Amino acid sequence: MLASIVGAAAAATALLSPHTAMAADSTPIPASADVSALSPQQLELLKSDAPHTISVDPRTGKVLSVTEGAISTPAISQHNICNSGDFCYASGQVPYAHQGFYGSAGTKTGSWPSRSYFDTGNYRGRACWTYQGSSPCSGPWGPNSYVNFNGSLVTGTSVTLY
Repeated sequence: MLASIVGAAAAATALLSPHTAMAADSTPIPASADVSALSPQQLELLKSDAPHTISVDPRTGKVLSVTEGAISTPAISQHNICNSGDFCYASGQVPYAHQGFYGSAGTKTGSWPSRSYFDTGNYRGRACWTYQGSSPCSGPWGPNSYVNFNGSLVTGTSVTLY
């Protein structure tokens, strides 16, 4: 008799618990989320605890898609000095600082005026720039490559490390 009372109490507690309505590996979808564009498989992925990436309409917040895995964040880093071994986008004019890039593969974008050269340092990489209305990119060039702009100054727009 005592066992049946304890069992009934445990069952009642489980029914009243808000977490038992979903599986242990399931995450609730907020009631305010518009997921009408998703397939049944995307809905299951959205509810799971598996790594996933959610794309939303920036204007409305509507969920447009769910894909497996997380978006990988580039590990390229940047600072306004060129240390030994950095991919260096060098300034050719004061007051602009050199821009050093280091770390793992990825791309950094920006606007770095008055660049006179770049040096790939210890990296395989490429640089992009603007000059007189054109927007070319280099290489990619291997480590220890020094690339100048034939005496001209350009505006750097991106650096990619491979």
